[in-house]
Amino acid sequence: MRIAMFGGSFNPIHRGHIEIVRAVREMFSLDRVLIMVANDPPHKQIADGVSAAHRLEMTRIALEGIEGLEACDLELRRPGKSYTVDTLGELHELYPDAELYCMIGADMLLTLDTWHNAPELFRRAKFIAVGRPDSGSMEAAAEIFRREYGADITISGITGPDISSTMVRTAVEMGEDISHLVTDGVAEYIYRHGFYLTDEVEAIRKRLQQELGQKRYEHTMGVVRMAAELTSMCGADGKKAQLAALLHDCAKLSWDKQQSMADEYGIDISDMHRPIVHGPVGAERARREFGVTDAEILSAIDCHSVCKPGMGILDKIVYLADKIEHGRSYEGLEGIRQETEKSLDHGVIACIEHGLGYLKERGEHVHPNTLLALEELKNKNREA
Repeated sequence: MRIAMFGGSFNPIHRGHIEIVRAVREMFSLDRVLIMVANDPPHKQIADGVSAAHRLEMTRIALEGIEGLEACDLELRRPGKSYTVDTLGELHELYPDAELYCMIGADMLLTLDTWHNAPELFRRAKFIAVGRPDSGSMEAAAEIFRREYGADITISGITGPDISSTMVRTAVEMGEDISHLVTDGVAEYIYRHGFYLTDEVEAIRKRLQQELGQKRYEHTMGVVRMAAELTSMCGADGKKAQLAALLHDCAKLSWDKQQSMADEYGIDISDMHRPIVHGPVGAERARREFGVTDAEILSAIDCHSVCKPGMGILDKIVYLADKIEHGRSYEGLEGIRQETEKSLDHGVIACIEHGLGYLKERGEHVHPNTLLALEELKNKNREA
């Protein structure tokens, strides 16, 4: 049996990792590849304080259904620093008849002789270098290790897409789309747990997690994720969209609490239907309690339930993200998502029309601003 380990912090695991590992498995006819999530890597600190348990779970989610690839917690069960030589020793005990390989990034090959107990390291496994090496320097280093340690090293030439975990973390922080960087399951996990956000945004997220029910909180983070995906379509400000999405339901608390806030803020809700009150009240709460002063963000929170004439890009993003985030499920949703792929305007029109049909079927009130927004968008797109 041929078994390989591929170690790292995987913070988070991304599509590049998966593509490379699958290619190595095929090239070397490996029976299993163990994605070894590091507990405490000797060479670096874990960014953003994401625990080993979460990094392992994201890895497990990413590898679901992929034959021969497994998330491994071997190093997490061992206290102290995670030294590869120790991990290989444990693997030899677990699989005494297996031929062991160790996958490493091409940059790591240059420093292999500095790793803990390098002579034993080279005795315990064959090494496969992956990534984008300078073939001359990599082959020269490999030859030195072969000569001095009797190492078995192959520079595979396998490369993956230009993706790094740093890119994923930065994209989340900036409110940018990560769907092309990680699997859907990993993206959902990142947003549900609020990883990689700035300290300011994280403070708001934690407060809302305490105030909103679990279902409302999960919906909110789904809207944050979808807002980032929609932002990528139109080049809008990701940070603004992120904050507006995070706060869009900040006033969707109990009805008594909504009434109390409206009174405190001096907002007349006497002619408003209950389902839309949290929009204007939420905008004012965002301004007063969360320190939001940006007019575009406040507008998007205000009108996310009913729309309005003259909607800006941020208004449309938050309105749509609220209605089509990945956690939603209702008849007609896929049609709205398909229209959204054409443009934000197409998506908003489809979403309003779907909502109108629902309200009319139930004999419920339609806000006049919704009708004005629909007419305006239709006229605009008809002329275009």
